[in-house]
Amino acid sequence: MSRHERILRYFEKKKSRKYVKKIIHSSRKAYARSRPRGSLQPTGAGINGIMPEANFGTMNLPREWALNQFPFSPFHPGNLTEEKVGIHSNSTKRSSLGTQQQNSKNGLKKSSQLTLASKQEKILRYVEKKKSRKYEKKIIHSSRTTYAQTRPRVQGRFARNSQANA
Repeated sequence: MSRHERILRYFEKKKSRKYVKKIIHSSRKAYARSRPRGSLQPTGAGINGIMPEANFGTMNLPREWALNQFPFSPFHPGNLTEEKVGIHSNSTKRSSLGTQQQNSKNGLKKSSQLTLASKQEKILRYVEKKKSRKYEKKIIHSSRTTYAQTRPRVQGRFARNSQANA
């Protein structure tokens, strides 16, 4: 087989490989388009993905995991299977008021609860610290430049004193 024939054969193989890649790519694309998308919802979900209260409880645990089969007692008295979980929404006014009350009990403050004077004090402290940091950087920079100007050089590069004298 001559060199020319080998080159032609190589190019034919290369074209077929590219064609195969195109086929694979197009089939993957088609599969990706046909795949189901969206939020994951459990089967038998209620309205808008909210589970009805009757579906909660032991949540179909195996028998050996049933409530009274554990070797230890629960942390609080009461039967867990009788408790019902209500529908909760974080966007209600009640929950936001409850969160504010809880934060006030814990001693946490919101940024809106800070007085105007305390905000201005904090801003002034920040500006002063920033100025001092910049001034320190200027001093360091100027001292480094003066030191660099006095250092010995050989062909424009820094050198040791022993190399500069030799």
